[in-house]
Amino acid sequence: MLKATSVNSNGIKAIHAFLANNHKKGGSHFTTDMLRAWAADAEFQLGEGNSATIEIKSWDAISGHTETFTVPDEGLNFVEVWKAWIDGCEDDAVLFHFPEGDSVDIAEAGAAALGVEISEALNVQRV
Repeated sequence: MLKATSVNSNGIKAIHAFLANNHKKGGSHFTTDMLRAWAADAEFQLGEGNSATIEIKSWDAISGHTETFTVPDEGLNFVEVWKAWIDGCEDDAVLFHFPEGDSVDIAEAGAAALGVEISEALNVQRV
């Protein structure tokens, strides 16, 4: 299972474009730190199990209506969710995130999540 965890530079650009087109103050008003704060709002929504959405309140929107924006997938970083356990102890498995497309050995990541060395008793499985 893939899980979105954070907004990347493409997402920041998309947020900036949304704000430039919809916020009364225009795009030039927003600094990098301000854009990161908007991205943090989207990341909070991800953490709550929602889509990466931000909104401009009606009083700040050019339209006079609340405007919402969902960061597109290419603007998000994704991880795979895995679990690791030692033979006979699956009830004590730990979940860990593995960055999508990462070239690190999954057994190494699972062992690190458990705080153990790699051995034949180590089990890892995508959740």
